[in-house]
Amino acid sequence: MEEDQELYDRIANCLEDSVFDSLKRRFLPSSLLEELMTTEAIQLALSDEDDDGQQLPDLADLVRFIEDKARKVFATTQRVFKGPEKLRRAMRRFQAAGFGDKDLPVARPGSGKQMANSHVLLQFNAPGDRKTLWTMTTIQEFFDSQWSLMAPVFETATST
Repeated sequence: MEEDQELYDRIANCLEDSVFDSLKRRFLPSSLLEELMTTEAIQLALSDEDDDGQQLPDLADLVRFIEDKARKVFATTQRVFKGPEKLRRAMRRFQAAGFGDKDLPVARPGSGKQMANSHVLLQFNAPGDRKTLWTMTTIQEFFDSQWSLMAPVFETATST
């Protein structure tokens, strides 16, 4: 794994093919999620390039929230918003609402008026936003991307 790659690229490079059924699905093994989601990787993903890797003072609580409660939400959100500014905005709003891994998976987006008023991610748009974070496109991307991090883990039973 190349350390100079963006976190979302490192995650994408670690996806494996499912051998569970005939449908081809890609997933990230849970052990690799823990390995990739280091404090430093999270800080770097949330920081602008001109921050020189310095952690912004207001990111410490956000990083702790991600590490403790929202690793999968963060990894999924980063696949939708690859730039740090939108990623920070989305994750701060998730933090303020206590939206974390326990809230996954999010429901499939509806269409038309049903979508316009009801999807859970729409609550994280702020009325004063110049550009809306959660649109039909970004919600669909989040929905599709979350499954690669939600693969069930099967363990071999041991006889006693």
